[in-house]
Amino acid sequence: MKMVSYPFVVLSKSAKVIPVILIGTLRGVYTPQPKQFVIAFFITLGLVIFNIEKVLSKKSKDSDPGFAQGMVLVGMSLAFDGLTQTQTDK
Repeated sequence: MKMVSYPFVVLSKSAKVIPVILIGTLRGVYTPQPKQFVIAFFITLGLVIFNIEKVLSKKSKDSDPGFAQGMVLVGMSLAFDGLTQTQTDK
C-alpha cells in the first residue's frame, strides 16, 4: 500500500484486535473481556496520536492525494481481517 506510510500500515495491521472484537461481537461469535476493550482502545489511541498531524494537515492532503484512498483500503483490509478471524466451526 503505497498510498499511506509504511509505519501506519504496520500499526494498523497490529490493531487487528479492533475489528475482530467489533465484528465478532456483532455476529455473536465472540464475547470479549473488558480487558480486551481497554487494549483495543489504547491501540486505537496510539494510531490516532501517530497520524493526527498528517490527517489534520492541509499541506499533506494537497501533496499526497491518495492518502484518503489508502486509508479506505487499510480500513477495508482490517474489516476483512475481522470477518476471517470470526469464522465459526460448523
